[in-house]
Amino acid sequence: MMENCPAAAEEPAQAWSMTASDQELPNGTMQVDDDMSYIPAEMKKHLDFIDIKKDGQLLLGASSLTSRYWTGDVWLFNKASDAPDMALFAAARELDAGVACGSFIDGLGVRAVVGTDQGVVEVLGWEETDPAAADGDASEARLMLTHGRAGGHDGAVVALDTLATGGAGGGDADMDAVKAVTGGSDGGLRVWDLETLVAEAAYPGAHCHWVTGVTSHPRHRHQLISCGLDGAVLLWDTRAPRPATALVSPGGGDRPQCVAWSPTDSATVAVGWESGRVSLLNAVSGAGSAAAAVPRARPLHRLLWHPSRPWLAACGDQTELAVYSAAAPDQLSSILSDEQHTDMVRGLAWMPESDTLYSCGWDRRVLSRTVAG
Repeated sequence: MMENCPAAAEEPAQAWSMTASDQELPNGTMQVDDDMSYIPAEMKKHLDFIDIKKDGQLLLGASSLTSRYWTGDVWLFNKASDAPDMALFAAARELDAGVACGSFIDGLGVRAVVGTDQGVVEVLGWEETDPAAADGDASEARLMLTHGRAGGHDGAVVALDTLATGGAGGGDADMDAVKAVTGGSDGGLRVWDLETLVAEAAYPGAHCHWVTGVTSHPRHRHQLISCGLDGAVLLWDTRAPRPATALVSPGGGDRPQCVAWSPTDSATVAVGWESGRVSLLNAVSGAGSAAAAVPRARPLHRLLWHPSRPWLAACGDQTELAVYSAAAPDQLSSILSDEQHTDMVRGLAWMPESDTLYSCGWDRRVLSRTVAG
């Protein structure tokens, strides 16, 4: 597929098993809590991701990057405005490794999926509570339980996206299955069935360097886009025997750091680069603007489209957060920029059915702002 890079071949799925040790978790191995984990005594400083459900619940992931133990934790808040106040959390869990990415799982009830620095994909669950009855009382807090965990990457899981569900799958027989795609520092991609934690497709040679971003088509779950430190942006069709097509070929001085497929325009993909610029690509032809947005001072880390508007939020290795409008073809115009954070911004989430954007960062803060177009 790419010069000096192993061909991205699909690995066969292994049988489901409950007997493997925690240290060796082959593809398909699920393990359910004993349970030896606990609710964290404090929240780690480096907040890396947030996600918000339609009902307003917020999922927050944090890591300890500078202490003796490189661990992480995951927190659930019944209201987004409660985060990151530890007196108001609804459920939490200590993890034995840092956690850079995670998401709520639509279709599996009260569950979420996270990727850890040990290369493990973990499905977490919790007791559903009545937010009105609990009223933020910490006595109602619950321990998150591991419903399944599986190893598959030979390095940290650094990128994750859930796949579309529903009937627009072009004839897929398993459209009700709940799936996610992960990318790792090993250069590999894996597509997971989150009910069984079997990697239905595995591409160990997807990129010749770290996979820095993954994003799925807003409707067709067999189509994915990945980017990596090898400089490539690749379009994947998991049904094809040769699944990868280069939208941007490897090489050049600038490298892609993140990628996001527009939910309102399936032909448009945004790419964030090491130079700080944002470009728009056509997912069909690969053509696009070289620099759709004015370059920022430092590398980008995450891009996130508004679910119903042509707005793109961007953050990276600096305190600035920006929102761009893509109303004009092949062009992004700035509609918001702020520096409320005092350390690097890492996570972004839009409040459903609103124009409120939440962010988290390495200053242990969760902030919100209302965007006006």
